Amino acid sequence: MLDQLVKQPANAISGTLFLGLAALILLNSLADMKAGVAQPFATRPVFPVLFAAAITMVGLGTTFYHASLTFAGQTADVLGMYLIVTFILFYSLARLKHIPPYAAALGYVIGNGVLLTGLILVPAARRYVFAVVVIAAITLEMRARHRNREASQPYWFALAIGTLAIGFIIWSLDITRIICDPSSWIQGHAVWHMCGALAIWFVFLYLTSVTPRAHSRKNENPSAAN
Repeated sequence: MLDQLVKQPANAISGTLFLGLAALILLNSLADMKAGVAQPFATRPVFPVLFAAAITMVGLGTTFYHASLTFAGQTADVLGMYLIVTFILFYSLARLKHIPPYAAALGYVIGNGVLLTGLILVPAARRYVFAVVVIAAITLEMRARHRNREASQPYWFALAIGTLAIGFIIWSLDITRIICDPSSWIQGHAVWHMCGALAIWFVFLYLTSVTPRAHSRKNENPSAAN
């Protein structure tokens, strides 16, 4: 009965992982704000709110798509992916160019409005556009971290990329039917969703590790003040 109402049950249900992840990230960010953690992500509330909203959209979009297999669902699904990557892009740009948080948020909304228009008008270009945005986001993040001499834990970012790569390989094996059983509840695309959620968590850990170098050395040499 479920597979009559929901076209791809395993893929749709696995999409709800992102909803729980969004709540977890928002709660962690609120805890950091209350604790007065001195890093850009926690001290500018607009960023964790936008990030959690983007992850929520991923969960809603991918669940809707795999439940309905409609063009509207596909558009919502891909838009969620854009929202995550463009968040990294605009967060990096804000630090690189010292753009005020709400101005960066406005640019983020407008930019994704343009991407959404492209998704509707030229859906066949979505993969190429996504690849360009991913490359731009990674490049800007690396430039922001090095130019601002920020302290961070880059291995979280590397883990995110590695996790996505593993998920993409599994998804590819599934979509090409090399390893595929349509009647099974274990689906390669559902594993891709799981890897995607884990990768976003790693991205969050990376973003919250980025701090101005001065803060990272605050207590590095306590005897210097004596």
